[in-house]
Amino acid sequence: MVQRIKLNSSLQGLRQSLLINQARSDELPNTGTSTYNGYVGFSKRGSGDDTSYIDSPEIVGNMAMTAYFGTNDVTGSMWNFIDAEGHQGGGSIQLIGTQGHKGPGPSGASGEAASYVDSTVNANGSGMLDWGERKQKLDVQLSGGIRAKNAGLTGYVSITSTVDGVESQMLGKIALQNDGVKTP
Repeated sequence: MVQRIKLNSSLQGLRQSLLINQARSDELPNTGTSTYNGYVGFSKRGSGDDTSYIDSPEIVGNMAMTAYFGTNDVTGSMWNFIDAEGHQGGGSIQLIGTQGHKGPGPSGASGEAASYVDSTVNANGSGMLDWGERKQKLDVQLSGGIRAKNAGLTGYVSITSTVDGVESQMLGKIALQNDGVKTP
C-alpha cells in the first residue's frame, strides 16, 4: 500500500507542477527526441460531476513516452500498476500515436502567417493486466499536450476495461516530466 500511496502522491505533485500552458510550435525542436517519464492514474467513470478519478484514482502506475520531433510520432508504455487495495498487476500497455498542433494563433501585426499555438499528443494502445485472480484488458486512448518550454507532457486517458467479458469505462490523467531533449 505504501508504494501505491507514493505513486499517487507523485502523480498529483507532478500534475500540479506542470499546470503551465501548452507549448507553441516554435518552442519545440524540429528534430531529435524528448523522453518523458511520470505517472498515470485512472478510475471507473463516475456520474455527473464526479472527479474522483483525478485525486483518488482506483489504479495508478508508471508511464513513459518519447516524442520524435522529425516525424511527429510518439511511442510510450504504462507499467507497474497498483490498485486501490495495494495489489500489483502484472503486464503493460504499449502506446503509439502522433504529435501535432491544434491550429494557428493570431496573425502577426505585419500580416505574416501565425505559428501553431498548442502542441498536441494523441496515442492509442492496449494491454492485458494480470491481477492474479482476474485478467483485465485495457484499451487506452490518450489525449494530451506537451507543456511550455518542453517541461513535460500532461493529458487524459479514456479507457475501456474488460474483465470476464464485462466492459466498463474508465477515465484518468497522466503527468510526465521531460528527461531532456536529445538531438541527433
